[in-house]
Amino acid sequence: MPRGWDDGNSFEPDGLVIGSKYLLNSQVYLNGEFAFFEQGTMDINTLTLAARYRLPLNTTTDGYAGANFERFDTDGGDDNGISLNAGIRSMVMPNIELGGEVSYYNLDDSDMGIKLSGKYYINHRWAVGASFEMIDDRDVMQATARYVF
Repeated sequence: MPRGWDDGNSFEPDGLVIGSKYLLNSQVYLNGEFAFFEQGTMDINTLTLAARYRLPLNTTTDGYAGANFERFDTDGGDDNGISLNAGIRSMVMPNIELGGEVSYYNLDDSDMGIKLSGKYYINHRWAVGASFEMIDDRDVMQATARYVF
Protein backbone atom coordinates (compact mmCIF):
# COMPACT_ATOMS: atom_id res chain seq x y z
CA MET A 1 0.00 0.00 0.00
CA PRO A 2 1.22 3.54 -0.60
CA ARG A 3 3.01 5.50 2.06
CA GLY A 4 0.69 7.68 4.10
CA TRP A 5 -2.00 4.98 4.06
CA ASP A 6 -1.32 3.78 7.61
CA ASP A 7 1.11 4.89 10.29
CA GLY A 8 0.81 1.56 12.13
CA ASN A 9 -0.76 3.21 15.17
CA SER A 10 -4.34 4.41 15.55
CA PHE A 11 -5.42 4.94 11.96
CA GLU A 12 -9.18 4.29 11.88
CA PRO A 13 -10.78 6.26 9.05
CA ASP A 14 -14.49 6.41 8.28
CA GLY A 15 -15.76 6.26 4.74
CA LEU A 16 -17.92 4.79 2.04
CA VAL A 17 -17.33 2.27 -0.74
CA ILE A 18 -19.50 2.17 -3.86
CA GLY A 19 -19.11 -0.76 -6.23
CA SER A 20 -20.70 -2.38 -9.23
CA LYS A 21 -20.42 -5.65 -11.12
CA TYR A 22 -21.36 -6.34 -14.74
CA LEU A 23 -21.67 -9.86 -16.16
CA LEU A 24 -20.17 -10.24 -19.63
CA ASN A 25 -21.29 -13.89 -19.73
CA SER A 26 -22.00 -16.60 -17.16
CA GLN A 27 -18.33 -16.81 -16.11
CA VAL A 28 -16.62 -13.46 -16.84
CA TYR A 29 -17.53 -10.22 -15.12
CA LEU A 30 -16.20 -6.71 -14.68
CA ASN A 31 -15.94 -5.10 -11.27
CA GLY A 32 -15.55 -1.44 -10.34
CA GLU A 33 -15.18 0.10 -6.92
CA PHE A 34 -14.66 3.66 -5.68
CA ALA A 35 -13.95 4.38 -2.02
CA PHE A 36 -13.35 7.52 -0.05
CA PHE A 37 -12.22 7.69 3.56
CA GLU A 38 -11.19 10.41 5.96
CA GLN A 39 -9.66 10.74 9.36
CA GLY A 40 -9.20 14.23 10.71
CA THR A 41 -7.73 16.27 7.88
CA MET A 42 -6.47 13.26 5.87
CA ASP A 43 -8.45 12.16 2.80
CA ILE A 44 -8.02 8.86 0.95
CA ASN A 45 -9.64 7.95 -2.38
CA THR A 46 -9.26 4.57 -4.04
CA LEU A 47 -10.37 3.20 -7.39
CA THR A 48 -10.38 -0.47 -8.42
CA LEU A 49 -11.19 -1.69 -11.95
CA ALA A 50 -11.20 -5.45 -12.41
CA ALA A 51 -11.82 -8.33 -14.77
CA ARG A 52 -12.71 -11.56 -13.02
CA TYR A 53 -13.46 -15.15 -13.89
CA ARG A 54 -16.07 -17.16 -11.99
CA LEU A 55 -15.92 -20.94 -11.82
CA PRO A 56 -19.02 -22.71 -10.47
CA LEU A 57 -17.82 -25.55 -8.23
CA ASN A 58 -21.29 -26.90 -7.42
CA THR A 59 -24.83 -25.52 -7.17
CA THR A 60 -24.05 -23.37 -4.11
CA THR A 61 -20.32 -22.58 -4.38
CA ASP A 62 -18.24 -20.49 -6.80
CA GLY A 63 -14.52 -19.95 -7.05
CA TYR A 64 -13.18 -16.81 -8.70
CA ALA A 65 -9.94 -15.13 -9.71
CA GLY A 66 -9.24 -11.65 -10.98
CA ALA A 67 -6.73 -9.06 -12.08
CA ASN A 68 -7.26 -5.48 -10.95
CA PHE A 69 -6.01 -1.97 -11.66
CA GLU A 70 -5.63 -0.07 -8.37
CA ARG A 71 -5.34 3.68 -7.78
CA PHE A 72 -4.70 5.19 -4.35
CA ASP A 73 -4.88 8.95 -3.87
CA THR A 74 -3.87 10.19 -0.42
CA ASP A 75 -2.66 13.44 1.06
CA GLY A 76 0.77 11.75 1.21
CA GLY A 77 0.84 11.01 -2.54
CA ASP A 78 -0.70 8.97 -5.33
CA ASP A 79 0.07 5.44 -6.49
CA ASN A 80 -1.15 3.21 -9.29
CA GLY A 81 -0.58 -0.51 -9.45
CA ILE A 82 -2.14 -3.92 -9.81
CA SER A 83 -3.63 -6.52 -7.57
CA LEU A 84 -4.55 -10.16 -8.05
CA ASN A 85 -7.12 -12.05 -6.04
CA ALA A 86 -8.70 -15.46 -5.80
CA GLY A 87 -11.51 -16.59 -3.59
CA ILE A 88 -14.44 -18.81 -2.90
CA ARG A 89 -17.99 -17.99 -1.86
CA SER A 90 -20.76 -20.34 -0.89
CA MET A 91 -24.43 -20.19 0.00
CA VAL A 92 -24.20 -22.25 3.21
CA MET A 93 -27.91 -21.73 3.89
CA PRO A 94 -30.64 -20.38 1.60
CA ASN A 95 -30.13 -16.80 2.91
CA ILE A 96 -26.49 -16.89 4.11
CA GLU A 97 -23.37 -16.55 1.97
CA LEU A 98 -19.83 -16.97 3.35
CA GLY A 99 -16.65 -16.13 1.48
CA GLY A 100 -12.89 -16.12 1.71
CA GLU A 101 -10.31 -14.41 -0.50
CA VAL A 102 -6.54 -14.05 -0.80
CA SER A 103 -5.02 -11.02 -2.52
CA TYR A 104 -1.68 -9.74 -3.74
CA TYR A 105 -1.20 -5.97 -4.08
CA ASN A 106 1.67 -4.33 -5.97
CA LEU A 107 1.54 -0.57 -5.53
CA ASP A 108 4.30 1.32 -3.71
CA ASP A 109 5.42 -2.05 -2.33
CA SER A 110 4.03 -5.59 -2.34
CA ASP A 111 1.41 -6.68 0.17
CA MET A 112 -0.61 -9.84 0.75
CA GLY A 113 -4.14 -9.89 2.10
CA ILE A 114 -6.76 -12.32 3.34
CA LYS A 115 -10.46 -11.50 3.59
CA LEU A 116 -13.42 -13.22 5.24
CA SER A 117 -16.97 -12.10 4.53
CA GLY A 118 -20.58 -12.97 5.16
CA LYS A 119 -23.89 -11.78 3.73
CA TYR A 120 -27.48 -12.26 4.82
CA TYR A 121 -29.97 -12.08 1.93
CA ILE A 122 -33.15 -10.37 3.09
CA ASN A 123 -34.75 -11.20 -0.27
CA HIS A 124 -33.52 -11.81 -3.84
CA ARG A 125 -32.56 -8.11 -4.26
CA TRP A 126 -31.27 -6.97 -0.84
CA ALA A 127 -28.45 -8.29 1.34
CA VAL A 128 -26.55 -7.00 4.36
CA GLY A 129 -23.19 -8.23 5.49
CA ALA A 130 -19.80 -7.70 7.02
CA SER A 131 -16.20 -8.38 6.05
CA PHE A 132 -12.81 -8.41 7.73
CA GLU A 133 -9.60 -8.08 5.71
CA MET A 134 -6.00 -8.26 6.88
CA ILE A 135 -3.49 -6.65 4.50
CA ASP A 136 -0.02 -7.14 5.99
CA ASP A 137 -0.15 -4.95 9.13
CA ARG A 138 -3.51 -3.27 8.34
CA ASP A 139 -6.98 -4.49 9.25
CA VAL A 140 -10.11 -3.38 7.37
CA MET A 141 -13.61 -3.98 8.76
CA GLN A 142 -16.69 -3.16 6.70
CA ALA A 143 -20.44 -3.29 7.12
CA THR A 144 -22.10 -3.78 3.74
CA ALA A 145 -25.44 -3.43 2.01
CA ARG A 146 -26.11 -4.87 -1.45
CA TYR A 147 -28.87 -4.24 -3.97
CA VAL A 148 -29.21 -6.25 -7.19
CA PHE A 149 -30.77 -4.44 -10.17
